[in-house]
Amino acid sequence: MKITSVEVFVLGKESKDLALSSQWRPIGCRIHTDTGLYGDGEAAMAFGTGAFAAYGMVKDLARFIIGQDPLRIDYLWESMYRSSFWAQNGGPVVFAGMAALDIALWDIKGKYFNCPIYQLLGGKHHDKLRCYASQVQLGWPDVGAEKYELAHKTEEYAVNARKAIKDGYEAIKLDFMQNDTESGAFHYQKRVGILSRQMLEIVDERMAAVRGAVGPKVDIIVENHSFTSAEGAIQIAKLAEK
Repeated sequence: MKITSVEVFVLGKESKDLALSSQWRPIGCRIHTDTGLYGDGEAAMAFGTGAFAAYGMVKDLARFIIGQDPLRIDYLWESMYRSSFWAQNGGPVVFAGMAALDIALWDIKGKYFNCPIYQLLGGKHHDKLRCYASQVQLGWPDVGAEKYELAHKTEEYAVNARKAIKDGYEAIKLDFMQNDTESGAFHYQKRVGILSRQMLEIVDERMAAVRGAVGPKVDIIVENHSFTSAEGAIQIAKLAEK
């Protein structure tokens, strides 16, 4: 079995939502073989800026696997890593591109051996896993609704949290500093360094509202999206202790 071609494509559409950094563009790929088997993968840079860089990276890396046996996954991974120069210590764009092709290769291998991929990766460890409702500050739509309502007012944080719990989640994750109190997002300068008294009061109020909405038994995960420095993280942690 040989790899004959690799398709790369952009999915999704433009968004005017500032909280989504204006873009939502998943980058997918499909590896074709001479047997008719194919595998699909994704470069996980759909969010924010960088999707088209990942698109180009997948196309560039594809030349290392054309004509090769798709079942030699580790060999092909090393070929991409060692032969492309920039891949060694390469960063998110390179590794997103490699991951997209790697996922597609595993997809082919699972189909070839007619078994779930997790069986090829050592087998199952758990019968079930706990999950959490993520990014609740971006909205939590009612069943059947397509539009997400971003939380800006304190009560909107509480409403979204209650919706997630109503759907059965026992843990939720929120960024209490992402959305401003009106209609947009806080500028990054307000979220780095030592946080202002105003920002701390907003976070404290939102945290209290969410805790009151979900009760004492629900776990609340605080998401700062890597903006906080050590000083800001300590300030947020002290608020969370309450």
